Amino acid sequence: METPSAARRPALLLRLIAVFKLFKAALLAAVALGALHLVRSGVAAGAQQWVEPFAMSSDRGALQQLIAMASGLGPKRLEVLAIGALAYACLYSIEGVGLWREKRWAEYMIAIATLLFVPLEVVALIRHATWTRLTALMVNLAVAAYMIHRLRDRESRPTLTRRAGFLAGRHAGLRPQAHRLGRR
Repeated sequence: METPSAARRPALLLRLIAVFKLFKAALLAAVALGALHLVRSGVAAGAQQWVEPFAMSSDRGALQQLIAMASGLGPKRLEVLAIGALAYACLYSIEGVGLWREKRWAEYMIAIATLLFVPLEVVALIRHATWTRLTALMVNLAVAAYMIHRLRDRESRPTLTRRAGFLAGRHAGLRPQAHRLGRR
């Protein structure tokens, strides 16, 4: 017999993955809005002027590089970046909400979408290996493996309604298929 804490564990893991997906969706939506905001004339130049006082300090690293990268992109590239980020934000939002509601289609969607991008992540890791990329790849593989495990486990166990329907048909002397189709 399953303990109550063991029964809650799968739901807790699904909720954690759902929160992670929704967090990524919010982050990508922010990136998309930022990219669209940079498309406006003068925003990138204004951001560069805003960063200049900080450039005097010895630790100017990430913020300055981010501004330089964003200001170096043309308006068309920024628009493409915004559209791509919004598309991914929508995908992650749908996955997150589906998992939160414990929908089976969301488990399929996450397993397929995650595994489709593994080859690209591996290529990026080979070109320039970082701990961040390796960690992201490992997390994505773990999530996909967990979803596949849940889907296989659910398919190998007959549900209560399938068992009840089979037993009702057997009790009435019917074959299961005939019972389902209403034939005798």
